[in-house]
Amino acid sequence: MGGAPVPRALRELIQHYLGAERRAGTDAAYREPGRSYEEDLAASAWNDVTEHPYSVDRAWAPKAVIGYLRSTSFARPELFGKRHAAFEAEARTLLDSHACGGSLTEHAVFTVLLARRGGGAR
Repeated sequence: MGGAPVPRALRELIQHYLGAERRAGTDAAYREPGRSYEEDLAASAWNDVTEHPYSVDRAWAPKAVIGYLRSTSFARPELFGKRHAAFEAEARTLLDSHACGGSLTEHAVFTVLLARRGGGAR
């Protein structure tokens, strides 16, 4: 959103409130998976894998970013406890300061993995 400084600053703000360890799921901390999706597919019958990257630009209103954060496992309100309102106020100020014309632009690349059974016809 708005280039690299916005996600970095937002991540730093979340870490200021929650600590440096990334949160995710119901556990306190995120755990890297043992192997990637590509490795899982390569080890399966669906081992003929192609990657298809798609670039997407999306406009986000600062309020929508706050709503999105509420829905994630890494910045859900319960993690902040009584400090959640203070976090959201600070995050909104940060996002508003980077918004151009009331919105932030996210530049993202999504990679779609298409897998077929090895040796099969295309």
